[in-house]
Amino acid sequence: MRVGAVILLVEECRAFVSSAGGDSPSTTYAPNAIAELQDEISIAEEEIVAGRASQWLIDQYVAALTQLLAHAKATSGYQPKRVFEVTGDHGFVHLGGIVSQQDIDRAKQLLADGDPRIKQAWNILCANEYAQASVATWPTPTVVRGGTGQNYMNCARGAAMAAREQGAGRERGESP
Repeated sequence: MRVGAVILLVEECRAFVSSAGGDSPSTTYAPNAIAELQDEISIAEEEIVAGRASQWLIDQYVAALTQLLAHAKATSGYQPKRVFEVTGDHGFVHLGGIVSQQDIDRAKQLLADGDPRIKQAWNILCANEYAQASVATWPTPTVVRGGTGQNYMNCARGAAMAAREQGAGRERGESP
């Protein structure tokens, strides 16, 4: 497949993302599926525009874009699961975003009550290499996911450590 065909596929993917809600996807499709497709579109475009795309790389982009587009389309009708009752002041978007004290208190209570889903999630979080006090992070005013200047993993490490520390009632760096 040639560069022109990849550009057509990128345009098809971009049109789908746009119809699915663009940068703020609607609940019709799974937001993560749309975000993954958007990331791959951005990476493919950057490499093709820069002229760094070999035939092998073009084939990889075609395979990845085709798979991610099919996956995103397959999430049609997606409805998020609700773990907590949604209230007007809920504020939960992502651990790296806005988390209220009520969210933290609710999660602590569910953990103390022995909720198996919360317990399993807590154990995974505690075992996560990025949620350890020894992992270095730095303040990040703007999150860049994919492409040049990506710093998303730094933010993810910070969010994982903050969730673990808040859940355990500790201050940053304090021993468990």
